[in-house]
Amino acid sequence: MNTMNTPFKPRRYNDAQKAEAINFCLKEKLSCAKAAQRLGLHPSSLSRWLRQVTLIKEKHYPLIVAC
Repeated sequence: MNTMNTPFKPRRYNDAQKAEAINFCLKEKLSCAKAAQRLGLHPSSLSRWLRQVTLIKEKHYPLIVAC
């Protein structure tokens, strides 16, 4: 099979999987790149998920963002 002509289909992660990856990154105090490498994720995916969570926290809990 020639993979050059096969369209790339990105892997989908559910909210529980994303939360687990984010918690791992924060709990272990790792950079997104290191955590993503250990979890087998693309660094930009984990970075985006973490950024989205941070934006939600800022919107709903502006005084707790520094935690």
